[in-house]
Amino acid sequence: LPAAAALSEAGLTDTAVRLDMLIDYRLIEHTGPHRYRLHDLVREYLVSSRTEAQIASDDAALDRVYAFYQAAVARADHAVNPHRRSLDYPAPTTALEGLELETAEQARRWLDGEHHNLAAVTAHAHQHRRLPRIGLLPHVLVQHLDRRGHWRPALDTINQILRPDAPTESSEATTAADAAGADASNAITARLLIDQAALFIRVEQLDSALSSADAAVSAWAALGDDYGQADAHIQRGRIYSTTGHFDEAVEAYRAAATLYERLGDRSRLAVTEYQWGITAFIQGHYDEAFGRADRALSLARASHDAAVQCDVLTNLGEMHRLAGHSEQALAHLREAQILAESLGDPLNTAVLGNNIGAVHDSAGDHQQALASFRMALRLFQAIGDHRNEIDSLVNLASTHTRLGEDVIALAELEHATALARQADDHSRQSQIHLATGNVYTAQKDHLRALTSYRAALAQARQAAVPFEQARAHQAIGDTLATLDDPDAARAHWQRADALRGPLEGHPT
Repeated sequence: LPAAAALSEAGLTDTAVRLDMLIDYRLIEHTGPHRYRLHDLVREYLVSSRTEAQIASDDAALDRVYAFYQAAVARADHAVNPHRRSLDYPAPTTALEGLELETAEQARRWLDGEHHNLAAVTAHAHQHRRLPRIGLLPHVLVQHLDRRGHWRPALDTINQILRPDAPTESSEATTAADAAGADASNAITARLLIDQAALFIRVEQLDSALSSADAAVSAWAALGDDYGQADAHIQRGRIYSTTGHFDEAVEAYRAAATLYERLGDRSRLAVTEYQWGITAFIQGHYDEAFGRADRALSLARASHDAAVQCDVLTNLGEMHRLAGHSEQALAHLREAQILAESLGDPLNTAVLGNNIGAVHDSAGDHQQALASFRMALRLFQAIGDHRNEIDSLVNLASTHTRLGEDVIALAELEHATALARQADDHSRQSQIHLATGNVYTAQKDHLRALTSYRAALAQARQAAVPFEQARAHQAIGDTLATLDDPDAARAHWQRADALRGPLEGHPT
């Protein structure tokens, strides 16, 4: 309704009355509270019968819609990210009658309801070479989709804008590889390149992620924007750390830290420090890792940025969990959970449910673990985050296996398998096969377990995830040893050791 009012230059009440009349005449459909849609035949007729005067009028109306959504997403973005720097893109002072976007919860609710319209506006602006007119809209849209676990649609949106044959104006987007040279003056493109790099990391396309991050660094450098360069360096550090290029990761984090210190941004410096700490942890430099994470927490608290505090506490808790410090892990994770709930952030709350459940499970408190995993599962299902839903199902199945509840575990894994196939997620399919093999191992059915573990290895190889490959090799080796084939077992154990880092697992 507010968008329709902006389009027609009328008040909300008058617009609602007009829309009700159109519904009565069967010209539009009422699809939900204050939600309307043209019938297909009406749309086709209107498009085919427009006069030149109507085209000019339509263009003016379209500009009003662009202005409305540009202003709305700028306000929503500030509500969700109040401590982030004020992004220096044009944001019109368009009136937003009928919209409440003062809190993060209100902004997320609005984005949940509007993301299809935002995608349509982005596609239309892209097709008609008007992307500069919608400002931050694509960036806010893809970040929201990312938070909701819709990584592929978010990536598709960016890839469409940045593809080589995309319609362009002088300030429009180009490909990741060419962005720095061909379109370095476009700050929105540079921001989208960082978003693209982060999403490529999500879907484990790390070569593409590095290409995007490198292009973003060059684009921001051409603009003389230290903040943007620092943001891009963090993504480079994450990529290098994930691929085991630790010297390059440290160099990237050091570059980001230097820039953030120069800018005096303690919140972003905290992000850099905890990411740097994760890299140190993976390398087995535990004193450095905990030192950096503790410094990150102090910086985040000093900046009064609750969202960053939540992220730091989550990762610090995971470090303690993996190091076997259950009490410290639980304390940090529970504090993070309180912050996530106060922020109205169901995604982080759900992720923390999985993390806290893992602490309880490793401590042998299986009922508490199940309660945490179930809470996380409900939230992921409500959000529509199927990948994290898979993680919760695998966690539940693993705990049920330890409790001897094999039938329940296999049912949960069957559900997880359907979701993983739908998402075409080979890494999670590997985890499911591994958990299924563990059920068969508990049943002493070692041949079926071996088949599952080998399937896990095949999926892990397809996903190109060394850590998952190491887990599969370890399980295959253990099973072959049980089946009295020590030579074959030893070969798999050696391969697992070669693939595995100093600790079996690390925060992400």
